[in-house]
Amino acid sequence: MIAAYTTMLYMFKTRVLSKDSETLENEDYKGKYGPLYDGYDTTSRISKGFLIAEISRKLLYVLLLVFVSNYPEEQLYGIIAVQTVFFIAITIVRPYEEKQMNVVKCFMEFGLLLTFSVFAPLMYDDFLSDDNASIVTWIGVGLLAGNVGSVAVVILVLSLIGLLITIF
Repeated sequence: MIAAYTTMLYMFKTRVLSKDSETLENEDYKGKYGPLYDGYDTTSRISKGFLIAEISRKLLYVLLLVFVSNYPEEQLYGIIAVQTVFFIAITIVRPYEEKQMNVVKCFMEFGLLLTFSVFAPLMYDDFLSDDNASIVTWIGVGLLAGNVGSVAVVILVLSLIGLLITIF
């Protein structure tokens, strides 16, 4: 059911984004479908396709979690591989209209990649005893919270820099 819904959403967004830039900037079209591509650079085909890549990444995560559920190590390494490719792609493509959003998104994706990468050595059975399992869980929660907090700090710093530039 989830896979069918995700596939339909993927196909719908692909159809919406396949329009040319003029259609995407049309007020009527933007009123209906604008939230699907708001913030992306609609003049670049690569940037328009990046939203599809972002949805594909989430679909790959779902497929890894559902179909490889009996092999947690392979799940984690698959997620790390997908996250690495996505981080490299977002660093190269820079799909957003605003430069600050590209920086924030790169920082977020790097934080996620770092979080997943820290868990890779912890997946081995000899390390994950009952005593260590709760420690590993709290390490994961701390890394994710640190990622969210650091992204908030980056957004604050970029906003302050933008404010200072407009003042001076």
